[in-house]
Amino acid sequence: MSPAEAPVRIVSSNKEASHSYVAGQRVELWCQLSRPVSPVCWYKDGEEVEVGETLVLEQEGLQYRLVLPCARMQDTGEFICSASDASVSYSILVAEPPVRILQPPQRSLELLVQAPGCVELRCELSVPDASVHWFKDGLEVDETDNLLLLVEGAWRCLFIPKSSAEDAGEYICETKDEAISFDVKVSGQWRC
Repeated sequence: MSPAEAPVRIVSSNKEASHSYVAGQRVELWCQLSRPVSPVCWYKDGEEVEVGETLVLEQEGLQYRLVLPCARMQDTGEFICSASDASVSYSILVAEPPVRILQPPQRSLELLVQAPGCVELRCELSVPDASVHWFKDGLEVDETDNLLLLVEGAWRCLFIPKSSAEDAGEYICETKDEAISFDVKVSGQWRC
């Protein structure tokens, strides 16, 4: 049997590496074959992959790579590199990025407001389209005519146009990963 007819084997791969990623990270799967063979096919969840902006196939000598330049949640699954009778599979997990509160940097703030002044509590998030929950004294708040929950890009805002004594208390803005508290104190009547 000549070397060209020898069975194709997977000589090495990064199958055993951890393939848990955060959305946005680069993913690189590779395997090295014992000899050149054509075709080498890559599959995800049983379907042949399509090359595009989100998935690149590369070959360097006997090493074959599948690259996801910017992993997405939908990239989670099983990838297989198949070459002749040899194949290797990779189990990929892509998780949502953590949602951090970038601004304000303090995790606990105190705010003194003179009634009926406005109250504006603002948080900037690391993930612009992430959701938050607002709480007052431990209870989730709902929007009303005098309590607005606003989204401005990466900013989340709780806005009270005309405060009163009932608006005093602890407000919390909570993401899936972090929280920040605002201790709002309302004093006296504010006169123009």
